Amino acid sequence: MNNDEHVEERLRRLTPFGAGPELRDQVLAGVRHELSAEPASRWQGKLGLAVAASILLGVVLNVWANKATDRRLARLYGPPPVPRQIAEIAEGVESVTDAETGWRVRQQLSAAWWSRPITPVQNICSSQQILDELEITRKEQRHESPQDRRRGDRDTSGCQRDMGLEDRLTA
Repeated sequence: MNNDEHVEERLRRLTPFGAGPELRDQVLAGVRHELSAEPASRWQGKLGLAVAASILLGVVLNVWANKATDRRLARLYGPPPVPRQIAEIAEGVESVTDAETGWRVRQQLSAAWWSRPITPVQNICSSQQILDELEITRKEQRHESPQDRRRGDRDTSGCQRDMGLEDRLTA
């Protein structure tokens, strides 16, 4: 007889015990007390509804503001650049078929590219890169003299942030 069968046999021989009668009476008394209590005030329910409505309104306004900002930036800077791989695939499809099919492939792949989820690890890595670059910039600014800042003859070629996208975006 293995260990599992031994345990099963011992459990079969045990007789279950129910809760004592005093526990049953206490539970029933607690239920009776809760059911006989006055209902919560009307204001409490209305306050909870108002809080839920304000949270929902905040979420809706946040989504609206993000979409409005995206539309404004798209008008200002134009559409986002198409990644190089997508452009190459679309050009290949266009060379084999026609321009309209290549354009549709570009649109579908671009939509899929921009709607892909960004993992928290990618977000943390990009945030850390930005913080590192800000720290480097801050250290470089400490070495400038106030006269250099006033004259405006400092080297600003390093002020552009490297996005790390050179292998993913078209020119």
